[in-house]
Amino acid sequence: MSSFAKTAASLACLAAVTMATPLMKRGEWDCPTGKVFYSCSNGYRGCFEKDPCALPPVATTSLASPSTTTTSIASSSTSFGAAACPNGTKGSVWQPSMYNLFPEDPDHSEPSVSFINVSTRENKPPVEQAMVFRGIPSEAKTCNINWDQADESERNFTVEDSGYVSVLQLNGFPYGEPVSSSSVAAFEPAGAKPVHGDFTYWDKQSKTAWPHFIGPVNCSSEIYIRIALDTLSGFGHVFMDQDKKNGFHIDYTC
Repeated sequence: MSSFAKTAASLACLAAVTMATPLMKRGEWDCPTGKVFYSCSNGYRGCFEKDPCALPPVATTSLASPSTTTTSIASSSTSFGAAACPNGTKGSVWQPSMYNLFPEDPDHSEPSVSFINVSTRENKPPVEQAMVFRGIPSEAKTCNINWDQADESERNFTVEDSGYVSVLQLNGFPYGEPVSSSSVAAFEPAGAKPVHGDFTYWDKQSKTAWPHFIGPVNCSSEIYIRIALDTLSGFGHVFMDQDKKNGFHIDYTC
């Protein structure tokens, strides 16, 4: 091999190694134990347990404004976290994974669903749900859980009687085991009081799109919530198909 060819091969090898090597910037980002700081050309930047530099480029999010992004779970970077979030950036994460829970059959588990479906009915067992939001940026400083309804022609949304829903943030999630009422209950913080969202009559009250504020939650790359109909307001049932215009979402500011 000529000296020119050897030099070219060496440079190509060095470039490949450089692309796969995390850029350590401890002064800029102090990672927790077990994680390493990466800044990759594919858009991943932050503290990760595994090297994300070989992954496909981070999915492009739709921009509502220069400082606002909207993301769904399908486009979030699940096990590797989200892309960097500059200070002051606002965004929303929609379409959580939902799990039906049955308090009167606490070990019963079912595959995840996409819709909201909670109820308390006379002489019928209650149905509650757990939901998982993924892809919240690690730089997020404030997080709120809210819900929206789209225009009447763009939603599948019904409320029967009470729609007063309790919303309790969990401190973890039963990964590695069936998601059931009992397995989720192990992650309910002792003494915590839920916030509430009121869906009552909103399926009929507004024919146009309408946003609804619930309240703050602790920020994390994944946020876990348990929802149920509050029995103090009587019997009721809420059903809503969730998409990027309908349902629960986490609104964050970095």
